[in-house]
Amino acid sequence: MTHALSKFALAALLSVSALAQAEVLNFNTPGIVDINNDTNVATYTEQGYAFTGEAATFLPLDGVGASGTGGLFVLPGSMLVLRAETGLFNLLSVDFGLFDIEGFGMLTVTGLLGDSTELMQTIELGELTTFTFENWTGLSQVSFMSDIEFVIDNVEAVADGTAIPEPGSIALMGLALAGLIGSRRRNKVRASRT
Repeated sequence: MTHALSKFALAALLSVSALAQAEVLNFNTPGIVDINNDTNVATYTEQGYAFTGEAATFLPLDGVGASGTGGLFVLPGSMLVLRAETGLFNLLSVDFGLFDIEGFGMLTVTGLLGDSTELMQTIELGELTTFTFENWTGLSQVSFMSDIEFVIDNVEAVADGTAIPEPGSIALMGLALAGLIGSRRRNKVRASRT
């Protein structure tokens, strides 16, 4: 029985470590952009996240992302909105860059928290570069808008329900499992003495 509890403890710890995995939307195997003809809204979905915007204003393309892989091309003046299909999410980082490196432009990233509070960051666009978002957690959506053609790649996000656990939570779970195993061993020793 102790052996079974040890396996359970290992499986539980591995499942907790899986919670720390962020999804990276890299557009390397582009899917279909669905267009609602009634609303003229286009939607591109990858790994449980959806990008929406006006039809014909964005497109996943091969060869425009980091290392010449896929990326999401967005036209100037159009708003692109990112949402998680499961609800709230945390935005960790995104690669942004100009489509035409000879240009100059600014990108505005706006996050809408679950309580309708807005976060905003303005980014000067240049070569494709990774931008990290500190404390962009509990988001219902994030919008991207620029005055110039730009590329998005390697969007790293975590669904809020699977947020990265604190080290203290993992330690507490480990202690509880160790206590359970120890208790089981004591009961086994007591049973063998009688």
